[in-house]
Amino acid sequence: MAVTITQEDVKQAKGYLPAETKEALARLMAKLCTRVVENDASTAEAPLPPWRVEDRLRRLQCLNGVLCGFYFGGQFEKFKLTVQKEDGSTEEREIEGVMSLEALNDWCSGHPKNQLERLKKEKAVANKVYDILDDFKLFEILLDRAIREEIEMQNDPAIRIATMLAMQMNPVSLRETLEEIQQFNEYQKGEGANA
Repeated sequence: MAVTITQEDVKQAKGYLPAETKEALARLMAKLCTRVVENDASTAEAPLPPWRVEDRLRRLQCLNGVLCGFYFGGQFEKFKLTVQKEDGSTEEREIEGVMSLEALNDWCSGHPKNQLERLKKEKAVANKVYDILDDFKLFEILLDRAIREEIEMQNDPAIRIATMLAMQMNPVSLRETLEEIQQFNEYQKGEGANA
């Protein structure tokens, strides 16, 4: 069901999210807005670590969850994340400020940002609409930068090389490498005795 934003909704909405709230939300949500992509060049002999890329759909769920929930105080079905507990069991947790896919489709089918743009013409709420859109744009910029930083950190070449080496050093390959070193040492001892 499409959502309609009325002048009364705008009057009751928050025109500003505190800077520390925007920053905290952006940092937390950035981790949700990346996903793992397996490396096609990876082989059993030379495993390569996966890449992290932006999850654009999750970004939309986050942005619209913040606009609806934090600015307009709207209630919506939240995104559920499956987490593993210490005992090995799993549970689903609702993530505050992140819309479920169904809620996203309901909310966005009404084109809420376009509705706000049209409400700029209404003198009674124009200033508040400008405030909401400006503040939300700042949050969007913070989220995009936090996502970029998260991806850059996860795809850092030094971390990827260390991960690749750790992936190649499984117990079997480590044992084989140690055996080769031992054989080489024995060979070296035999050569020294023959000299």
